[in-house]
Amino acid sequence: GAVSASVVLFVPQQNFLFLGLTDGKIICWETDKSVSASRGKDNPSRILDDHKGGIRCMIFVEDLCQGVMFTGAADRCIKMWDLSDPRVSLPCVHSFHGHGGTVLALEYGSEMLLSSSTDGFLCIWKDQSPTRLLRFPAYSIRQKISPESRSAQQGSRQPKESWFLSIAIREGEQPSIFAGDSEGYVHIYKPDSGTEGDNQLFLLAWKKQIHELGVSRILTVPMESFLITLAYDQRFKTMDSLSGQVVFEESNQCGVVFNGVAWDSVCQDVIVADEKGNIGFYNLYTESCIVWKNLTEDPIIQIHYEPSVRKLLLLSPQVLRIMDVVRGVKFSELNEHVGPIVSMASRPTPQGGLLYTAAMDNTIRMWDADSLESIKCLKEKKHEITAMVYLPRANVIITGHENSDLKMWSVDCQQDACLRTVSGTNAHSNTISCLIFTLMFPGADDPGQRLGSDDASSLADSEGAGVGAWETLIAGSYDRQISFWKVTLTSDGSAMAKFERAFVAHDEPDDEVLALAYSGVSCSVFTGGNSGVIRKWAFGGIKKLQGEFEGHEDPWFASLSMRTSSFLALSIALCASGKRGGPSSARFGGERHRRVLRLRREGGPLGPAGRQARRARGRDVRAA
Repeated sequence: GAVSASVVLFVPQQNFLFLGLTDGKIICWETDKSVSASRGKDNPSRILDDHKGGIRCMIFVEDLCQGVMFTGAADRCIKMWDLSDPRVSLPCVHSFHGHGGTVLALEYGSEMLLSSSTDGFLCIWKDQSPTRLLRFPAYSIRQKISPESRSAQQGSRQPKESWFLSIAIREGEQPSIFAGDSEGYVHIYKPDSGTEGDNQLFLLAWKKQIHELGVSRILTVPMESFLITLAYDQRFKTMDSLSGQVVFEESNQCGVVFNGVAWDSVCQDVIVADEKGNIGFYNLYTESCIVWKNLTEDPIIQIHYEPSVRKLLLLSPQVLRIMDVVRGVKFSELNEHVGPIVSMASRPTPQGGLLYTAAMDNTIRMWDADSLESIKCLKEKKHEITAMVYLPRANVIITGHENSDLKMWSVDCQQDACLRTVSGTNAHSNTISCLIFTLMFPGADDPGQRLGSDDASSLADSEGAGVGAWETLIAGSYDRQISFWKVTLTSDGSAMAKFERAFVAHDEPDDEVLALAYSGVSCSVFTGGNSGVIRKWAFGGIKKLQGEFEGHEDPWFASLSMRTSSFLALSIALCASGKRGGPSSARFGGERHRRVLRLRREGGPLGPAGRQARRARGRDVRAA
């Protein structure tokens, strides 16, 4: 079958990320950007292929031999890897055999290695060599524990018996071992008072059924006496490890199984994830859900939270997502739109901020940015809205439509008018894909007298805008053309748009214009499309190509914004892919986005098929 990810391990001490696969391979990435850049792009990752079966569990032990990693797999083997200097080498230094089935879980503590397997046994491994002269300890099984005491005494299992799915250990003078089995029981084992040292054995202190089905995860919380358990009964519970009493429990809101659990030691929150891509943050002390959010359509099979950098790793079968966790930020959802949002624009006012949004439900909404209430709603009756821009000086909204229409909307009187050329026709012959504007001043031959959209928005309502200033609207379309419109204010204060010129920006028949940007520094317009090439055009006069930026391998389908400085800032809405920094590519500053490590490529070019799928999704939403 297809190879997929099964387990992830992040080692911040070494700046390394390990990803275990179902074919037995382990992929290694260096997370230190400076080091990984020096290694070059030809070798971005390394592969460890000593296992012969799917990887099921991985742990890192920092205080053992300057750092080692233990891995367990479906080949019934446990391997020890030397991570003392992983940038030089990652050798496998030991292989431990003793299980008769797939190794399901690993844990280390109090100089013991714990492992559980489908053979039904929890094995306690210790370094029992008499001299202990080896750098890496040669572990051997000191004790075997089974969920059934009868099987443990006989050293064998009977058919249809249970096994341990998860294990954890709490260190101390008297270490405790916690194990969850396939029947929903939690077992706690404590040292036998009659044994000590290398001869120490663990006895069952108590056993209690906490869940109705198997316990898939057990998490111990440092400096606390409670355990967090996940199970196949679609619940997670918190129990007191001393009394065995359940102090908090929660059922999955979507009726699926929880797969991942992590503990935020700074904010004292439990983080859980499930098969439908949902993430939940729960506070155990207030017994409340802080946030529940769907982050992906893919099932999440494991999570890891690193509180020092506030990074949350979400592992799905084909994708590893790395998310920033930001707290203390007010979050709200505006749900009045019933179709995909195609554009947003903000407007500062003396009374507060306003937000304009346009969606494929053919509505344009104005929101109060403080109260988050919808103030006005403009309805397009005929053709689907595909782009929008707000012109602050003229105080109008311009929308682009699927049938190539350009419309100007008055925010105050809620009227609209179509933008036409001098012959009364549309300037474009296909869907409008993007809109931007720039603020112009009289005598704007000097590049310094022209401002891009971001700077114009902040100056349009100020005295610095000057008398006689106007805005130039630039529209891009799937017909490969860009058009220019002069938007001015008449003597009675109404806005008027006049067509100036249009030209074909991309020569290839399938190279549609998907993104636009304007630079006030160079007086240039930038276009991007299906070919992955960014073209630089002179703003005024006739059609004049000033340069090309090559290097991207996929279409540009994100919006571009130009600051009045010497670099291009990429405002990435989804993911603008492609290689950077090659011999024929231009390097751009100001790029910042979350990292996504993919095992397979998803999606495709934003061509006609992509547009049809997008429109179909919009129609489905409206029909619902």
